[in-house]
Amino acid sequence: MCRYIIDADIIIKLGNYEHENYLDSIISKISENLYIHEYVYMHEIRECGKAKNRLDDLVRAGKIRVMSENDLITEEEKASYDIVYSGLVNDFGIDKADTRGKNKGEAMSIAMAAAKQYKYLISDDKDAKIYAKRRADVETLNMNGIIVMLKNNQKYFNISRKDAKSLYLYPYNPNVARNLEEKIKFTKALDRMKKRFDNELWVVDD
Repeated sequence: MCRYIIDADIIIKLGNYEHENYLDSIISKISENLYIHEYVYMHEIRECGKAKNRLDDLVRAGKIRVMSENDLITEEEKASYDIVYSGLVNDFGIDKADTRGKNKGEAMSIAMAAAKQYKYLISDDKDAKIYAKRRADVETLNMNGIIVMLKNNQKYFNISRKDAKSLYLYPYNPNVARNLEEKIKFTKALDRMKKRFDNELWVVDD
């Protein structure tokens, strides 16, 4: 079975959904081999409320395994991690001196995927998708891909089109915006995301 490493953005989008615990009912059904980098788990999800609590439950249940550089066993794995991570530092423009640097979690996750030969990165970061393929030959499963997966395996995931659409649009709900600027941004994005869902991701057959 394919192995996946999960980035923070997907955990937050699924885990913070108010009405259902889709982090469990979707992510844990994708594969029995799910991983998260320790840095992402300890730093990027730490203050994410509901998503963090739901992620903790999955980790305790053994459905997601936390990985760190200590899990790099062979010299080959260590060398692969270092080479890929160094390249990604340049790609993302990461400041190594910043312990909470932007895109550091994505870079560490991709490097871990390369070293451990995981097939997929679960992430909604556009740059991460490009660099994961370029640096590590790792494919990316983003939210668009997850929705298509739900559509094509509706009986297995037991999620209706209506519920899938609600999940997809939830991060753009103006009512969950933290400030006026974010509310304006979400309002503009919401209509675009509705059209993408209806016209590209889950088209209703005539």
